[in-house]
Amino acid sequence: MVALALLAWLGWRAWQARAASNELVGGAIAASRQPAPDFALTDQLGRPQQLSGFRGRPVALTFIYTNCPDVCPLIALNMHLAYRQLGPDAKRVALVAITVDPERDDVAQVRRFSDARGLTDEWYFLTGPRAQLEAVWRAYGILTQPVNLQGTPVASDPAAVEHAAPTFLIDKQGNVRMLLPVDFSADTLAHNLRVLLREP
Repeated sequence: MVALALLAWLGWRAWQARAASNELVGGAIAASRQPAPDFALTDQLGRPQQLSGFRGRPVALTFIYTNCPDVCPLIALNMHLAYRQLGPDAKRVALVAITVDPERDDVAQVRRFSDARGLTDEWYFLTGPRAQLEAVWRAYGILTQPVNLQGTPVASDPAAVEHAAPTFLIDKQGNVRMLLPVDFSADTLAHNLRVLLREP
């Protein structure tokens, strides 16, 4: 029991040491710096947004939807908390969410979701026509599947959308640097964005 506690403590200290450094932590590091696929969609205020328009700012990019019963609200919360942790640096990063449920997530709906979570002025929640979004999902390897309450795939009127929900960390030059898992913490996200901010 003591040995396990010691191992856990040593692991925590090692993570803490990395977190205090200029290293990215808490996710899968990209093997090489590949450019993040560009896209153009519409945000919660009805404004056109393009990924390349955020060049010069680190970007945290995730895929969620407003009627999600579980992980999406948690991702949104952690983005909100990370934004708050960044303090004055928050305006120098871009937090971006893209819907995986375009039929229900129109501009008005993503605005309501953003307002309810205090995120309206902190992130860009993007939506658009299904065909346009499907191209973005494919480019980022995001698989989606509408399902009914029993979890069975359906062609229309889904109760939920099963989907991959990694968070891509993109550097100031527009390269994917890391994938964070769905259960990332606000601390981890804030740390990694600070690391990317310090890079030239």
